[in-house]
Amino acid sequence: MKTKLGEIRITNNKLQIIDLDSMDYYSEDFINDDVTDKYGIIEFGEYNLFFAAVENKLYNVFGIKSKNEFQEWDELVVELNDEEISSTEKIGELYTDSTSLIIYDSSLINNWSVASVDGLANVVCWGRHASKIANKLDLEQKRNVYGWFGIPSEKADEYIKKIKRKKRFWYGLQYFSEPHSSKNILRYSIEESKNNVSDLAFGSNKVIGLGLHQDGIWPIYIDFSKNTKPCRIRISLK
Repeated sequence: MKTKLGEIRITNNKLQIIDLDSMDYYSEDFINDDVTDKYGIIEFGEYNLFFAAVENKLYNVFGIKSKNEFQEWDELVVELNDEEISSTEKIGELYTDSTSLIIYDSSLINNWSVASVDGLANVVCWGRHASKIANKLDLEQKRNVYGWFGIPSEKADEYIKKIKRKKRFWYGLQYFSEPHSSKNILRYSIEESKNNVSDLAFGSNKVIGLGLHQDGIWPIYIDFSKNTKPCRIRISLK
């Protein structure tokens, strides 16, 4: 079943799709004037991204619901137009290590922040004995982590010390502080959504994020019309 996930407004003729964590390391410099292709995959370090040159307008983004009880979506689809499909070409593959993909207008990279956007932070822990520490310190649970969420950034070290004082629970425990960055705000929003989909607004535009059932290598295709005009961008998540 096809479900509308949202809309993406393209303002500079560049639509991009990338692993959520990768966005913190990406720069517009990776797509420079030497890149003349209309679409393709660009690798940078251990990451890669998909790009497509498209018209400046609003595009619908859909998900194809999965029949597998362990995952939400079988396919991610960006509809470029409603022309009849005549052929399909595999463009390459996208890698994920954050169990999330994001779709966006490339100009939004200038608004993406790796620092806290509101002066707040989270201090989280997970692993062995994390639930015991959570009970001792009255921590909030979000999915598979426990912690204090939305605390002043300058007080993060104080909260880390509270965890360190519980020495007998250290074995197998992981903990750290993280800023209310663009990535972390979107990541928690995806995890707390009912269908593993959320968005992050930047003015009148936004980034759409899609949570996956696991990390992996995902084939990406473009469907073409009879006159070789791209009609749809599809990512198989099976």
